[in-house]
Amino acid sequence: IEQLKYVGANLEKNRMNAAQYSNAFSSLANIAPLRYKNDRVSSYWLYTLRVKNPPVFAEWMKKAKIVASQVHARNDKHAVFKDFITDLPGVDEFASRQMCIPVGWWLTREDISRIIDTIVSYEPCLGRRR
Repeated sequence: IEQLKYVGANLEKNRMNAAQYSNAFSSLANIAPLRYKNDRVSSYWLYTLRVKNPPVFAEWMKKAKIVASQVHARNDKHAVFKDFITDLPGVDEFASRQMCIPVGWWLTREDISRIIDTIVSYEPCLGRRR
């Protein structure tokens, strides 16, 4: 309950961090932020990117000491939902390319800049790693 007094400011900081990422990554060829509808506002508890070759991206980020992970998985891949496996168009493609990076309110301007610089510098390397 104590944390509720900070929620507004924390959400605003998450959204500001996400906006910086969206601006920085909008023109990259091999990394793309998710698209959001204009009538919705995300809390950005995660910042998800669509990345070509996620394992290589994850290693690049790890070397820079930045956490990046594939947080999302198809729910019907979990054993408890095995009886409900069905065709979900686009979900496998999304799941295979998504990676999440830090976006939280605790990140400093320097942290955000370093994350952006690391991801932008990864982009040219992708062509040589394939």
